[in-house]
Amino acid sequence: MIEAGLLIFAYLLGSVPFGVLVSRARGVDIMAVGSGNIGATNVWRTLGPGPGAIVLVLDILKGVVPAAMGHYFLKDASWSFGLGLMAVVGHSLSPFLKFKGGKGIATGYGSLMGSNPLVGMIVVTVFGVVLAITRYVSLASIFAVAALIICGFTLGLPPFVVVAYTLMGTLIVWKHRENIVRLRNGTERKFDPKGKGTPKEASDTPEGSSNAGDGCANTGEGSSNTGKGSSNAGEGSSNTGTGSSNTGVGSSSAGEGSSNAP
Repeated sequence: MIEAGLLIFAYLLGSVPFGVLVSRARGVDIMAVGSGNIGATNVWRTLGPGPGAIVLVLDILKGVVPAAMGHYFLKDASWSFGLGLMAVVGHSLSPFLKFKGGKGIATGYGSLMGSNPLVGMIVVTVFGVVLAITRYVSLASIFAVAALIICGFTLGLPPFVVVAYTLMGTLIVWKHRENIVRLRNGTERKFDPKGKGTPKEASDTPEGSSNAGDGCANTGEGSSNTGKGSSNAGEGSSNTGTGSSNTGVGSSSAGEGSSNAP
């Protein structure tokens, strides 16, 4: 009975959208700016390092607490990570957000640190190295997931934990499917440690469509200027016609001069 209660607690704790709450306290709807994601990365980019760090710590704790409770109450490593995994599911499929949510990286890391600190350190090291080299959070997350699954198969962990690692990794990669497309297309945003600091700046660049729209507007202005140029050309043609008219008058005068001569 206690296991069922802990599973429900882990899911509900994981489903608390701290990114939404922290951003709302700043007067920002985090799901309407930037990438629209509720995780620490989008908060960091939109509101700056302070709020981003707060959300990061809170999302990690959502995984640490259930995993630690599994150790304390059930004395079982498999249950410990199982509870952490439920927190990740809650974070990614929150009933408070109509079963939408974040991508589970921070909460997943917390569940690892609470259940198996060695694996947690390996995964965060891989994440940090890839992020430092590429500055792509999404790519670093995918490499971290790969490291997690490799750890599951090589460290002699219980079969349930290996399966749970694989399930969590699959969920995280699935939540990153749009990032993978952008990475392939070369349009994925790189991480700026300083953050953007304002919701407007953060929302201008994520998908790149807004800038493209500006470019189209500028092109339209260029077309308008071209139209003006054509109009000026037309005026030039009109002036040429006037010149021709003056020439005709000159010829008429010459003709009159010829008739007066004899």
